[in-house]
Amino acid sequence: MPRNYQTVSDGVRQTIIKSVIEEGKPQIMVSRTLNVKKSTINRIIKKYREDGVTVACKKGGNRPTLLDDEMKKRIIETINDDCTISVDGIIKKLNLEVHSTTVWRWLKKINYSWKLIRPFPVKRNDPDVKSQRKSYCEWYQTVDPLRKNIDIIYIGESSFNLHMMRVHDRRKKEITTNSILPINRGYSITMFLALNCNNIINAEALLTPSVNSQIFKEFMTKLLTLLEREREYIVVMGNVSFCQSDDEFYESYPYKIMWLPRYSPFLDPCEECFSELKSIIRRDGPLQGSKDLISRMVEACKALTPKNLAVHINYPEQFLQQCVNEEDI
Repeated sequence: MPRNYQTVSDGVRQTIIKSVIEEGKPQIMVSRTLNVKKSTINRIIKKYREDGVTVACKKGGNRPTLLDDEMKKRIIETINDDCTISVDGIIKKLNLEVHSTTVWRWLKKINYSWKLIRPFPVKRNDPDVKSQRKSYCEWYQTVDPLRKNIDIIYIGESSFNLHMMRVHDRRKKEITTNSILPINRGYSITMFLALNCNNIINAEALLTPSVNSQIFKEFMTKLLTLLEREREYIVVMGNVSFCQSDDEFYESYPYKIMWLPRYSPFLDPCEECFSELKSIIRRDGPLQGSKDLISRMVEACKALTPKNLAVHINYPEQFLQQCVNEEDI
């Protein structure tokens, strides 16, 4: 039959020691008064007389430190030298006798995580690029807030193809997810968008292997027929080569044109808008051909509400101060 051990608090221990040692009371009397076994009182008094201990000893030994300060320092140095190294790679390189979970938990504790690498162009933070961002953002901040919602028209283009699909789905663990792809991507379908904070003013899909300046100028000319002539619109568009190949056309355009800074997609609301459109298209599973893709593109544009557009158009504003300060982004 297992023994039932009695737990005695530190306060009761000190009362026992005081009663027996200092006041000279018999242990049997203290046992009855405090409702503590006499054998327990005897052990407490014995421990006090031998070691001077008045509190309960911590049970079990101290666990050895698996990662000491020197190991931690070497791990950080290894990560700084190669931030793509895995946890197993760290352990192997430093010959550590610890489990990978131990290293992972410690890295997590000091706010290190395994992140998706997002490559960006080498010239993204060149001085001339940062200067362009500063000029654009300073201009943007001078525009009246009411005009920003209606009078600024954002122009963008993006390619869509038949290989657009979800990269995750829900299956049982033992089942591998495989998607059937068409033999080829087919022609890329290029979508042109013109939008403001209220709605998509115009959207066109072109089944063409490439886009040139002539096609883009036709889109810009058609846009004129959809806008109110009496308003003073401002057209903002990306810094793409085919957009700037005809200076005479843009100089004679009836509305002011502002060019987005190079290597600055985070300042382009159309990038966020295209991202949501593609996400909507992927929701219905693999594409069944170009007609299915175009049909989904049309439905995706209808699904974007003024609230969605406002979120995308306001997204770049979080970077304004950094751009004005010419900080790296």
